[in-house]
Amino acid sequence: MSDKITGVQQYLDIKVCESPSEATQAGYFYRPPIYLPLRVNQVVVVQQATMEGNSTVDFICESESGQKFVFMVTRAMLEMIPK
Repeated sequence: MSDKITGVQQYLDIKVCESPSEATQAGYFYRPPIYLPLRVNQVVVVQQATMEGNSTVDFICESESGQKFVFMVTRAMLEMIPK
């Protein structure tokens, strides 16, 4: 796992793993019944979404039971993902 801290990691608990096997060994294994799947139905890019005028990518999701969810990722967050 990378120990490099980016700006977005000051606000969110973000872990960076170099491979799927490293992620699994670190305990990041997402299976029912604790983790339930969401289906992404639509993705909306809002160009001036934040108060600062930055873009967001909004993921419109639905669970198997029909519950609807949305989560947003800002452009700044995407740009801070370490390579």
